[in-house]
Amino acid sequence: MTDKTVYLQYNGNTLRGVYSSSGTALTSSQYTSVSGGVTLKAAYLNTLIAATPALGRIGSIVIKSSQGVDLPIEIRRYSTPAVSTATYLSPSTSAALNIPVTLNGARLAAVKAIKADGAYLKNDWYVL
Repeated sequence: MTDKTVYLQYNGNTLRGVYSSSGTALTSSQYTSVSGGVTLKAAYLNTLIAATPALGRIGSIVIKSSQGVDLPIEIRRYSTPAVSTATYLSPSTSAALNIPVTLNGARLAAVKAIKADGAYLKNDWYVL
């Protein structure tokens, strides 16, 4: 495991601290504040992995800034998601197109933005 950086835009705010999900403040040996974000130290991440070796959610942190709401961040251990076949045919009717995916600890996220007139501005899927 190596150090991992979470990139953030503070928009004029300052970092107040990084906390575990139980509310305990992380120490300078567990994270550092970097320009544009927070770097979680490999030693800290390794303790989470040792406590929860399975794929999926292994912990979370909460980033607090000088103003605004706290930002919870889920920490996950995953391997590359797998699709059982490389080619799928779109159904000729309005039936759904099902693509079986083994997520291997990752999570799917959907982003959908709709303009005032009801048209899609963005409609994408991501694997987190």
